[in-house]
Amino acid sequence: MRTIDIEMVIVCGVMALAAALGVVMGLFVIFEATIAECNGAIVVGCYVSMSFLMWGLLLLKNYDKVTKP
Repeated sequence: MRTIDIEMVIVCGVMALAAALGVVMGLFVIFEATIAECNGAIVVGCYVSMSFLMWGLLLLKNYDKVTKP
């Protein structure tokens, strides 16, 4: 049975959090919006859902780099 290294899971999670933050902040810059103008719950919800989606995609993309015990 193949298992995924915990280090790869953590690295994929950190990269997903950073990428999602970059996307959210990039959208603020593109639309010239301030954080005070936006609904905080919607912004945080979009950030969390984007980061989870990116984390899942990164784990699926790196599935071929797993170790066999």
